[in-house]
Amino acid sequence: MSSYADIAAENAPPKSQQP
Repeated sequence: MSSYADIAAENAPPKSQQP
């Protein structure tokens, strides 16, 4: 199982897309 941090990072939107 992946770590919670890994799952949250994958579910979170890429920072490069933020203004």
